[in-house]
Amino acid sequence: GEELDIAILARREIVRGMAQGIVGVDAVASALGLSRRTLNRRLAERGTSIRDLIAEVRVQVAQQLMRDTDLTIADIAVTTCYSDVAAFSRAFSARTGVSPAAWRSAQA
Repeated sequence: GEELDIAILARREIVRGMAQGIVGVDAVASALGLSRRTLNRRLAERGTSIRDLIAEVRVQVAQQLMRDTDLTIADIAVTTCYSDVAAFSRAFSARTGVSPAAWRSAQA
């Protein structure tokens, strides 16, 4: 049903937005034709939030880029729409428990 798919649709829009350099609650809600409040409510019913999904997708994309490309950590920070490497490193470490460089090394 539609409720089931809202998190999947939101993730898809986060990835699409990232490619355009736009990651944010309002951009995702707008792309899905929902108000911020409705999007948040429907995701809360599924036990998540748009902020959690954005953080999760950014880390997943960063991991994929670290695994599959030779992009620098700085380039990955830009690609995943972080303001700088420090912000990216903090967010990545908060979600994974390791720094981006340590995560990348462990994949080798």
